[in-house]
Amino acid sequence: MTATTLVTVSGRAVDPLRLRPQDVSWIDIGHALSQIARWSGHTSHPWSVAQHSIVVASIVEPEHTLWALLHDASEAYLTDLPRPLKRTGMCEGYRDAESAAMAVILQAAGLPVGTMPDAVREADDAVLVAEARTFFPKRAFDQVPLPRVRESLVAEASDWLRSDGGQSSRSVADRWKRMVLGLLRQEGAA
Repeated sequence: MTATTLVTVSGRAVDPLRLRPQDVSWIDIGHALSQIARWSGHTSHPWSVAQHSIVVASIVEPEHTLWALLHDASEAYLTDLPRPLKRTGMCEGYRDAESAAMAVILQAAGLPVGTMPDAVREADDAVLVAEARTFFPKRAFDQVPLPRVRESLVAEASDWLRSDGGQSSRSVADRWKRMVLGLLRQEGAA
């Protein structure tokens, strides 16, 4: 054990700053992401990172679904920081840790380690815009710029947001895990 070791829901002792492929557990990741609130918990109703990832995965082409489900998976070990904070110089160490953890998670999933596909990045931004419009008063973003994205993607994400609310964290975790494990079985990486 190290000073940065944490214990996961499955009982694993994991050092998120020295993550190894054998440390990665889809059960742990799905559970943790279903418990971590998006927007630092400031949404009008509970909305988790797992729910966000499921919506991102729902609006990308099938070849990007697994990447979309995993795009925030490092947060299961490091937690979520709001995008504006994460982009400050203060969080440089966090971004390095996030990149390293993501590389290990992608390796464990059998995905090429590297930059997030543009389609996933665009869908992630579209879901962020849809979340902002769904969970906050319109005037809240008068001073805060949102990413520019295709309105058709925002509309599709908004439809998913409306249909995906009110689920328990356990049902969200189970859904995320079923989706990931199903895709990994198809890819032969499970």
